[in-house]
Amino acid sequence: MPKTKLLVLDDRPGRGSRLPLLLKRIGYAVTRSASGEAIRKTAETQPDLILIDAAGGRGGDIGGLIGAIKARFKTPVIVLASPAEKRKLFGAGQPSPAECVTKPFTDTELQTRLAAAFLKRAASAFIDDE
Repeated sequence: MPKTKLLVLDDRPGRGSRLPLLLKRIGYAVTRSASGEAIRKTAETQPDLILIDAAGGRGGDIGGLIGAIKARFKTPVIVLASPAEKRKLFGAGQPSPAECVTKPFTDTELQTRLAAAFLKRAASAFIDDE
């Protein structure tokens, strides 16, 4: 059975994030890319889910990136953000265009959120088929 594919968008790939290692250990196939390559990499790799690391305060860019991904693909997006980054990205009380996991997070919390995103996607596909 093929592994579930994740695309991790991170504009600081040289910083040695533990995220790709954790995801691979869990059993996912992981591709890592800069956000500027997101559309091309999504089309190329056809991931089952996209994780965006919001580190670095690129708030406006991430909102536009999520919109561009959702306009072209049905791929779920999860943003990993600190509380301050989350407020900047999504604003207080505004609906979020993507799921968000607040940093710091535990491995179990991330696994749970990934599983929930896949269940939500499967339920949406089931409803769309009817």
